[in-house]
Amino acid sequence: MNSQKTDALDDIVEMLRALGTDCGCMPATYLYNEGWMLRLILKAASEGLLGELIPACKTPTRWSSEARLFTPFDQSRGKAAEGPTNVDGIIGDFDWEPGTQSGVRLSENAIRFEVFEAKMFSKLSPGVSAAKWYDQAVRNVACMAHALALRNLKPHEHPLPQIAFWVLAPQSQINKGLFATELSPGAMRTKIAMRISQFFGADKEALELWHDDYFEPLLQQLEQAQAIKCMSWEDVIDGITDSERRTSISEFYDRCLEAARQEGRTGDANGPSRGRFYRISETESDQLVVVCNAGKFTSRVFVPDDAKPSFLVQNSRLQPADDNPPMTLQIPPVGAVRMWKDRTVRVTSNGPCRSKVEDISSPGPTELVDNHLLTAGQNDKEGEVT
Repeated sequence: MNSQKTDALDDIVEMLRALGTDCGCMPATYLYNEGWMLRLILKAASEGLLGELIPACKTPTRWSSEARLFTPFDQSRGKAAEGPTNVDGIIGDFDWEPGTQSGVRLSENAIRFEVFEAKMFSKLSPGVSAAKWYDQAVRNVACMAHALALRNLKPHEHPLPQIAFWVLAPQSQINKGLFATELSPGAMRTKIAMRISQFFGADKEALELWHDDYFEPLLQQLEQAQAIKCMSWEDVIDGITDSERRTSISEFYDRCLEAARQEGRTGDANGPSRGRFYRISETESDQLVVVCNAGKFTSRVFVPDDAKPSFLVQNSRLQPADDNPPMTLQIPPVGAVRMWKDRTVRVTSNGPCRSKVEDISSPGPTELVDNHLLTAGQNDKEGEVT
């Protein structure tokens, strides 16, 4: 029986080694992906190979991948409820909730709690079915606060010495600003307030108390300690102190990038970049535009300093205008107040090019508006709810 198990594992290893070659029998991304990248990083960290960047695990601290965090908005809350949140990785003082294989329960005297989300060429996932704007970042922080609440570890009374929320992604994706809005504490405050407002009666009162005792103090602690971290794979790999392990993981990362390119998960690797100036070929005016959202075959662009709406252009028609430096494009946070067509509007959901807004004077149906047409309103603050 043992020989059969060994033979089966040998077969699996052989199949994995063939990924990315002509002999491969599965897509290379089955192995070369962000999930396995994170496991390699967390294992290296557990062995003390990442120094103070990600300190080694000390008993009873442990690490795991594919864990589940329970939510304060669980099924007992009714129609607006949600299920547990799956996280890519966790380091901390925890056990598994009885009756589950991956449900996290913090230890009574926990001192460490770090949650990791790993990305290659995808964004943070959008909201839950009951709240499309309640994205993966604020959801993770809320579930972390709930984990503290289940152990009565109030952050302002018993702050954990080591607590953080990490997003690991390629440097190229970070440079595009793909995670900046979601990781903003101001945006998180707005979204959690909107989420709580979906509940009523005793449920809402309990959630408001949880917010004041756990969520807000935790967010303040993370903000003050700069513990909402967005870091590139490249920087983390450079931090590995063992040269052989660093080289090995770097080579694995290169294979992840190549596997993603082969499956088209990066879009066009040599295609347009967000915020860069281009000229549209085959037009009489040789029009100058800025890309606000780059796609695999077409990209959305707008004419700078123009009140015209954005439009789609085939990537093959976009020629880089290298004489113009890239433009930093801001995505208005949810809840921000802006001016549009002499009207004061509030952002209800946002995107890289266009956002949905509602008229503050007469809230009702939302309208889709280009971000470059929204200008700062009076008393505007990031993530403000008025």
